[in-house]
This record gives sequence, structure tokens and C-alpha cells, in this order.
Amino acid sequence: MNLLYKLSLFSLISILFCGCLEVETTINLNKDGSGTIEEKVLMKKEFVDMMSGFNLKSENDTTKSSRFTLFNPDELKADAAKYGENVQYISGKEIVEKGREGYEVVYKFQNINQLKIDSDPGNKLSLSNADDQNKKPKEFITFAFSGSNPSELTIKMPKAKFDDTSQASIESKDTVNSENPMQKEFMNLMKDFRFALQLHVNGNIKSTNATYVNGSNIILLDVAIDKLLENKDEVEKLNNLKSKNIDEMKKLLEKVPGIKIELNESVNVKFD
Repeated sequence: MNLLYKLSLFSLISILFCGCLEVETTINLNKDGSGTIEEKVLMKKEFVDMMSGFNLKSENDTTKSSRFTLFNPDELKADAAKYGENVQYISGKEIVEKGREGYEVVYKFQNINQLKIDSDPGNKLSLSNADDQNKKPKEFITFAFSGSNPSELTIKMPKAKFDDTSQASIESKDTVNSENPMQKEFMNLMKDFRFALQLHVNGNIKSTNATYVNGSNIILLDVAIDKLLENKDEVEKLNNLKSKNIDEMKKLLEKVPGIKIELNESVNVKFD
């Protein structure tokens, strides 16, 4: 059960099935290159109840159904290795928050140079193995750190994708008819969908080329689907963009509330 964040703007079709999911991940970085990964994962209680309603029985238990839960300590501990070498599970707990259920988990790392973050949010939940036959090579967010005064970090981002399949995914959402009961249900399902990834440096940022900076925080990804659905005109402009000019993409993104995506392939940060 690993997460984290496919940064191609138009790749959201792969994660529509978990539209009621909210995931927030923060990488906390110390001046010596060590740090922690804090992750919060929440799902609407209605969806949890629906999953629990399926006949989720183990092969050896024919009498009792298991309640579906996102919190699985054994899986979360195993996930530490997926974040890179020498990443360790510290703690995890089940949480209930505003009609949603999920968990919080904390990992620690000694060297951010060994850290890797899966950039595809669709890999967070493996509710089925339907995609196993068509797995694509994973793309990771990686890091290059040098400890000095100031400390320097380079975040290496996957290249933004422009492809016809992703374009179709946006077009399908643009044609949502609010009067259609099934499509209204789809809208209701999607309204709480959110993925967010940020870097927090334990110090003061002296310089950076990051697009979204707030104090000591750098937002790498923050996508709220309900905002995209509310701003169809601006999303359509993004969808119809033929140019691969990153600056043009950035200007269009500024006009779309609810979406922040770091398009720089190399993000440089100096902090002390």
C-alpha cells in the first residue's frame, strides 16, 4: 500500500475509483539530510461501509466477513522499504475525522539521497489486481542533498506528460450532466478527492526556484478534483493545450483554483 504522486497533469483517470480518498504527505527535512515522512490517508465512511459490505472473507474463514479498513500496520511497516534504503517505520494509528476513516503513519530516513517517492497516486490503493497485467514502469521523485551552510537540495521531478489518453479523461469529466442521477452521484463521490505532497524544511529557505512556496513549505502537488469540476472552462484550456511549453502551462495553472503541480523537472532549494 504505497502512495505518491503522478505529477502528469492529465493522469487522473487511473485513480477515479478512489475518488473519495484524501491523502496528505509531508516530507520533513533536517539540515543534515535526515528527516521524516508524515502521511495522512482518509476515505469517506460511506465508501468504507460499502467495501465492508462485500464478502471479504479469508480463505480459511467461511463464517465471518472482515470489515474493510485502510489501516494495516503490517502493510505500512512493509511499505517503509518502498520509500528507499534505510527508511524505517516509526508509528501508525487509525483515525476518524469528519465522517472519514483512515490512518496516520510516520517514517524516518537518515539520508534523503536514498529516498524515492512513487509519483503515481493510483498506486496508493490496490483494491484490485485489475491493472497488474498492464503495469507501466514506475516514475519516482528523487533527491540530491549536500549538507553545508546553507544546506542544498535538488528535487528531481518526473517530466510532465501530454497524451491522448489523459486528455480523454478530462473530456469525460467536462461532459458531466448535473441532472443525470448517476453523474450526480459521480460528482458527489469526487468532491472529497484530494492528493497533496509537500516538502517542509526545518530551517529558513534562502532561495528556491519552486513554484509554490509558503514559509518553509514547498508544495509539489495539491489537486482537489471538486475545484477542477467547478472550473470546466479553464480545465478545457489546459486540456486543449498542444504546446509543451512549461511556462505556458504554469500561466494556465494559475487560473485554475484547487490545483498546484510543480512542473519544474529540477527544483533547487537552499536553506539554513
